[in-house]
Amino acid sequence: MRRLWQKFGKNETPYTHEDLKVTLAEVTGDEAFAGDFFANYIETGALPDYGPLLAQAGLELGPANPGKAWIGGSFEADGPVVKIASNTVRRTPLYEAGLDRGDEIARIGRFDINSTGDVDTALSRHEPGDTVDVAYVSRTGDGTVSVTLAEDPALKVTRKEAGDEELSVAEKRFREDWLGVERNEGDAG
Repeated sequence: MRRLWQKFGKNETPYTHEDLKVTLAEVTGDEAFAGDFFANYIETGALPDYGPLLAQAGLELGPANPGKAWIGGSFEADGPVVKIASNTVRRTPLYEAGLDRGDEIARIGRFDINSTGDVDTALSRHEPGDTVDVAYVSRTGDGTVSVTLAEDPALKVTRKEAGDEELSVAEKRFREDWLGVERNEGDAG
């Protein structure tokens, strides 16, 4: 990002997709890597496996809420009415159930929903993979739909040294280089 800023952002110079790939090759010193990265992740929209990439800097990627049931979406309360606050995203439980922004959630399983906290309480009684009936009110009327809950996909990044492990010299150097930390000539790590 720093190199892109220097080449294009600072001077407000327009750039192309190819300019980005060439700059990645310059920064990494590896034209084949840049070509593969763009072919695999930019052109296809697939996501890289961030775990091994972050591990090089002594960072661990893992689930933020392992084993927690998740229905997808965000909610907002208007008095005792709880609605889906934003468009639902493909492959989430709410989307698969046909529910979307503005739909009121009246009940999850046997729990009446009168606040956003009620959504959390209802979900806490279930596990990923459970199927629950969700009563809703939409523009087209009232209904009930079966929703299969998923595991919360939220991720968190933890510094290795936050536990009882220490960074290796290679991890420390990688992190410092990545973050642009200046080192003294005599600094070994």
